[in-house]
Amino acid sequence: DAAGRVAGIGQVLLFPAGHEVQQAFGVRAQCLFLLRPDHHVALRSEPIRKGVVQRYFKQQCGMAVVDEPAPVGATLFDPLPIVVYIFFFCVLLASWLCAGMSDALPWKVALGFVLCVFIFVLWASR
Repeated sequence: DAAGRVAGIGQVLLFPAGHEVQQAFGVRAQCLFLLRPDHHVALRSEPIRKGVVQRYFKQQCGMAVVDEPAPVGATLFDPLPIVVYIFFFCVLLASWLCAGMSDALPWKVALGFVLCVFIFVLWASR
């Protein structure tokens, strides 16, 4: 509108540098949080970039906005959990093979189970 407000944003809160909220949210510099109506964080932009907020509203809410340049955010994939799980799987597999592959648990069933867990972890870390 004429006052510069965007439809869908009900309230804007500003906190000065050094405020206790910065420490609670792990903020080290200027930062913008966009909260959904259910009070979950929908977007965090650090530093504050208008284009990032506009891209969020365009992608998530289908709003028609003016495209402004903004850097692409980091990917959501974190390889560390996968590496840790693969390491534990290899240790478990090696110890099982050294123990003579117990007949109580056929190796194909065990390998299938571990493969399912691995695929789930890959899917969940996207």
